[in-house]
Amino acid sequence: MKLFIIFLTSILFTTAATMAGDLESDLEKALNQRDRNYYLYNNRDVDDLVPQIGTAGSTTITTQEERVFGEYFFKKARQLLDIIDDPVLDEYINTLGSKIVSHANNVHFPFNFFLIKDQTINAAAFLGGNVKVNSGLFNYADNESQIAAVLAHEITHVTQRHLARFIEDAKSRQTKTLGAIVGSVVLALINPTLGMAALNATLALNLQNTINYTRSDELEADHIGIDLLYRAGFDPNQMAEFFSKLTSGSYRRIPQNLIDHPIPEVRVADARSRAFRYPQVKVQENINFYFAKARIFVRFSKNSGDFCVEHFSELLKKNELQHRYNKNYLLYGLTLAYIQNRDYANAKKAFDRIEQTYRTNLFILDTFSDLELLRGNASEVIRVLTDRLKYTPKSPTVNLNLAIAYMNAKQHRKAVTLLKELSKSHPKNLLIQDLLTDCYKALGMKKEYYIASGSKYALVSDYNRSNMYYNYAYQFATTKLDKAKINAMIVQNEQSRKSDAQFEN
Repeated sequence: MKLFIIFLTSILFTTAATMAGDLESDLEKALNQRDRNYYLYNNRDVDDLVPQIGTAGSTTITTQEERVFGEYFFKKARQLLDIIDDPVLDEYINTLGSKIVSHANNVHFPFNFFLIKDQTINAAAFLGGNVKVNSGLFNYADNESQIAAVLAHEITHVTQRHLARFIEDAKSRQTKTLGAIVGSVVLALINPTLGMAALNATLALNLQNTINYTRSDELEADHIGIDLLYRAGFDPNQMAEFFSKLTSGSYRRIPQNLIDHPIPEVRVADARSRAFRYPQVKVQENINFYFAKARIFVRFSKNSGDFCVEHFSELLKKNELQHRYNKNYLLYGLTLAYIQNRDYANAKKAFDRIEQTYRTNLFILDTFSDLELLRGNASEVIRVLTDRLKYTPKSPTVNLNLAIAYMNAKQHRKAVTLLKELSKSHPKNLLIQDLLTDCYKALGMKKEYYIASGSKYALVSDYNRSNMYYNYAYQFATTKLDKAKINAMIVQNEQSRKSDAQFEN
């Protein structure tokens, strides 16, 4: 679906950008003319609505603070990292992560797993249940248990409060505010090269102390993570297997700068010894892992379409003799590769060879939608996905693909209905807001277009531009309720701006 979104939005953005450019001076004037009353909400100043982080006494991080810290982390990740806004991959990684979290102890927040386009073999967890997963992990993992092992490890960092204890300890020894310390930690997790320097400067720690603290936590995350892996129904041996791959054999060719946490041999041996204590687990193969692996290889790994076609074609030939891989995984990868090359005829031939039993699989439905829309068959996509929606009404993948099909068929009002409902359960999804702005633009709904545009920029913390669009939307509001809602959005932006400043000063 990602390729089609890029193709679609490239067309729509041209007209939207022209419209926005013509109005920019008016929008700036509208923003400057706003009275201070627009920054008041129920007669309370915005300053009164912002929780003050770490201004007194106790160094224990509260639940409210952890939630605020987690929101800030995700916003900075959205600003500084290349987050993969791919609904089927997002649905897959969150389903997998939630399965593991359901067996964990000390869970105080709903976890949020998100993929970033980064070949570094890494993942990182932060307060509030936020876990970023690098796409590079899928290129080296052989099975789902190995990805699950990484997630279990990161989940344990959160549930065991490793980072929270580190921050609390740092606050107890520093005069810096808790917010400033958290801001440095966030930068260190998002950009280790720049962030570690900032972290050590902020905390006045030497690098060796930081490393020693990390090593003890890493071992605990391994130990508890292995147990969590087993209880969630995965093979506990795969944590050691994945570690081992990164330290021996052909995987030694991986540049060290692609491994943020090099794995010492003793850690591999310890993980293998602990996993040996558990009964042998027979894990049923999950085709979704292999579909995700193929999708990332083709679309998010800087591989050319020609290279991907050759890669999967060769594997299919070898597979006829060795049967090493699931054939449907290879055919799926080949389909994506042909789509990447805009060779839709061969893509259709490869896609039609995938077994019928997978026709309701989300990865297959998503790719079916991409391919048929590119071939001009929007009505067929609408027919298939409308039927599928009866069985999976809450699936973001099905809803988003159906919305795009409606847009392709010039049925934008139907697309809006789907997207508005989906945004209620996924308020931080940038793709949903992008598609809503496109729909409102096509329908000529100016107030709604500017509100959606303001919401989109708020998600990437561009509060000035967001308020600019909200203020212009205010000019089109005709009821007191609409005006009050827009004012509340502006207040929320100012609250978020002031909250963010506590981490960046």
